[in-house]
Amino acid sequence: MLMSMIHFLSCSPPSLETYTLFDMNMIALQGDDFFMGGAPPIAQPVHRISWNHAYWIADIEITQQTYEFVTNINPSEEISASFPVSNILWTEALEFCNSLSKLEDKTPCYTNISTHDAEWSLDCDGYRIPTEAEWEYAAQSQYNLMYSGSSEPTDVGWFREETQKAHIPRQKNRNQWGLYDMSGNVSEWVFDGYLPYEALPYLYDIRHIHTPNRISRGGSWSDYSIDSPISNRSVDGNEWRFPWIGFRIVRTRSQ
Repeated sequence: MLMSMIHFLSCSPPSLETYTLFDMNMIALQGDDFFMGGAPPIAQPVHRISWNHAYWIADIEITQQTYEFVTNINPSEEISASFPVSNILWTEALEFCNSLSKLEDKTPCYTNISTHDAEWSLDCDGYRIPTEAEWEYAAQSQYNLMYSGSSEPTDVGWFREETQKAHIPRQKNRNQWGLYDMSGNVSEWVFDGYLPYEALPYLYDIRHIHTPNRISRGGSWSDYSIDSPISNRSVDGNEWRFPWIGFRIVRTRSQ
């Protein structure tokens, strides 16, 4: 069993409490009301998310070595232990989270996992993938930047104009929360099924949407940076594998 250690992230705001898990730092965020959306047309209208919600989020995307340690498989096309895992089905990301939760003696979050949906509760103490709101809050910063940590994409992310493959995490600058590769490298599955923002409640909610399409966020090495601002949403098929999509994990935090 891997031991976890509470500490404070150096060179970051002192309120950012973290603990180590495999090759990740799980960083504590306290969500507050924020404005979500912006990139036309798929992320319109800009709308306010009202919540008071604490959670831990991994500072990097799940790497191939971590995924293989937990599941004994590695579906990535380009094999390199320290690269982000990719070629992951949305359901496999959920199943990984359940397996990791059991390994860490925590309650698995997901039940009734199917190709098009899964059930879970925000109160679960295990690991999961972020909701779309959790992801965007973590990617944003108080400086209203286009990318997660900078207005210059090459400062913080790997995109198509610079590369044609994924890269080892923590090679670019982190954002204000200490998170790496929220922009670029591999796109990241979130829990939400696709609905236009016009159909979504402004109050924070867990949306169980039975749909063949899920959302990935952040853009990837396969995307041009101009198409990958923080607010952009990619709609991807649940049953397809993509060598440019991976995921990072979160966990609800007791307040």
